Formats: sequence, C-alpha cells, structure tokens
Amino acid sequence: MERKKVIDVLRHVNKLLVEKKYDQLYEENFDKEGDFGALWLNIEEYGGQITMPPESAFNNPKFLDIEDKKAMIEFDLWIDEAESDLTLSLEVVKKENCTYQFDIVEIHIQ
Repeated sequence: MERKKVIDVLRHVNKLLVEKKYDQLYEENFDKEGDFGALWLNIEEYGGQITMPPESAFNNPKFLDIEDKKAMIEFDLWIDEAESDLTLSLEVVKKENCTYQFDIVEIHIQ
C-alpha cells in the first residue's frame, strides 16, 4: 500500500473532522459497527476546535501496521492550531478497484 495514498485519506478525514461533517464521515466509513456517537462526544468533551495542522504534520503519521491492502495509523489531531493528545486511530484499506476506504477505529486521548 502506498504511504502517500494512506496520508491522502488521513488528510481527507482530518478535513471532514475540521468541518464537523460527522454525517459524511459516518457515510464514508466502511465499518458501520462502531459507536459513532461516542467518537463525536469524545471530540466535544475534549474542548476546542479541531483545526488543520500544517502540511508538515502529515509527513510523519504513526504507522502501526502497513500491508499490501491495509494500513493502520494513529495521528494526533490539532486543536485550536496546536498539536493535541487527542488521537485519531484510522484503518485504511485498498479495494480491488484501487479505491481507498477508511474506518475510524477510535478517537481517544493518548
């Protein structure tokens, strides 16, 4: 799996979080089994506003696992223009038609 493609998906998810497009995130998330209400509540309870990090922050997300068709990463979200300890755990999968899908595994304090 190409790291660049995984980072593009991460950037897309981060942008939707910044814009608070939670319904769109739910629709695009390939695994609908999770407790999305709890994810959004974790964000709200943390306080502040999720903001886009500088482009350099996307250069080095923490790859927990990367295989041919699947990657698992963690990324510290930026709140009010500063890196926070609120962490996005994201699974990215490559489908047969070379499209990439994601699953927000959790959003938690690291």
